[in-house]
Amino acid sequence: MRRKPTLWRILFGFVLVIGMTGIPLQSAVTAQDVQSSNNEGDSLLCTARMQMEYPSFCPETGPSSELAELARSGILSQRPLPTVPYDLTIDDFLRLYKRLPSNGTPLYGSVSDAAHSRNSINRFPSGSIVVSYLDCTIQNGQAIYMIDPGVYVRGGSDCAWIAVPTFHGFALSDTPDHSYGWSIDTLPVYRQPGESSPVTGRTLYRYEFVNVYDRQIAGFYEWIQIGIDEWVRGDRVAEVVPDPAVPEGVTGSKWVVVNLVEKTLAAYENGKMVFTTLVSVGAVGSWTRPGLFQVYVKKLKDDMSGAFTSDRSDYYFFEDVPWVMYFDEGRALHGVYWHNSFGAPITHGCVNLAPVDARWMYNWVEEGTWVYVVDPSGEVPTDPASYTSYDRDRSN
Repeated sequence: MRRKPTLWRILFGFVLVIGMTGIPLQSAVTAQDVQSSNNEGDSLLCTARMQMEYPSFCPETGPSSELAELARSGILSQRPLPTVPYDLTIDDFLRLYKRLPSNGTPLYGSVSDAAHSRNSINRFPSGSIVVSYLDCTIQNGQAIYMIDPGVYVRGGSDCAWIAVPTFHGFALSDTPDHSYGWSIDTLPVYRQPGESSPVTGRTLYRYEFVNVYDRQIAGFYEWIQIGIDEWVRGDRVAEVVPDPAVPEGVTGSKWVVVNLVEKTLAAYENGKMVFTTLVSVGAVGSWTRPGLFQVYVKKLKDDMSGAFTSDRSDYYFFEDVPWVMYFDEGRALHGVYWHNSFGAPITHGCVNLAPVDARWMYNWVEEGTWVYVVDPSGEVPTDPASYTSYDRDRSN
C-alpha cells in the first residue's frame, strides 16, 4: 500500500523544485508549517530568513542559526551605504599647479630671460613651494611657466602639472545603519582576530572601503570584522561610527564632525548624515584643536604659507588652495592638490580634503555652520595655552 506523503516531504519536494528552477522561496511558508515540520524532527526549513522571523521554532545551534546571525549582522546583505551621486570631475583650475625646487627658485621678467637664466628679478625662498600657473611654453629646451602676468619660472624640459588626488568620499541620502571605513594601508585579511590566525589570501589596499560588522581585542590590537571569516587590524582602518545626535552647543540644522583619531569627517543636516570622507589632520605639535567652532569665512581660493622653526627651514607656500572654509583662526577645511595622504596626521592644523570632497563641502557649508573637532584619545591638548595665535595666511 502506498504511503500518504507527510507534510515535511511535500514541503521538502517543493523546496527542491524551487531550488532547481532558481525561483526564490517566498514567505508562503507559515509559522504553522515550520512548527509542524519541526515536530516531525525536520529542520530543513530553518533557513536564515526563517530563523530571523520565527527563531523559537528553529534549533538554537547549527548551520541555520549561524546563517541567521550573519544575516542579522548584515554580512550576508553587505549593507551598502545609502549613497547619492555627486560631481567627481576635476575643475580645470586644479590642473595647473607646479611644484618648484626646494632650494629656492629665481623669478624672471620675461620668457627670454627665464630661458637663458639671466636678469632674475626675485626668487622664492627655500622650502616646499607649489604655485599655480597661467601658461607654459618651451624655450631653449626649457619649460617656462608664467605664474603671474610678467613673472616666469623655469621648470624642467617639459610642461607638466602635478597630479591631483582622485580619492573621494560619499554623499548620502540618510544616516548609515552600521559602521564603515577606509583602509589606510595595505593589509592582509585574517580568518580570525589575531596575527597568528591564518590569512584568507585577500588583501586590502589603501583607500579601499569596508563595512564593519564586529570587533574583538586580540593581542595588542582591536580587530574588526569586514566579512565572513574576514578580520583586519582596526588601527589600520579609518572608521566612521554614524551618530546623528546633535552635539551639545550646536544650533541650527547643519554640523560637521571631524574625528582626530580616525581622521574622518561626517557632515549632518536635520539629523541625517549627508556626507562622509577621509581627511588629513594636524601633526603632533601643530594639532587641529579639539572643540566646537563655526565656519566664519569661505574662500573659493586662498594662498597659504608659513614657517614654524626659527631658521624657517620648514617654510611652505601653497598658492590658490581651493575651497577654503576657515573655522578656528587660521585652521580651515580645504582641498589639497599637493599630497595624497588622507588618513594621516600631517598638516599644520587644517583639515585637508580631497579636491572633489572639498568642493562638495564648500557648496554645502554656510558661514556659521558648526565644526565639532573630537579627540577620542584625549591626547591632543585642549588648553588654549598650547596654541599660539594662528594667523589665517599660515594655515595648510
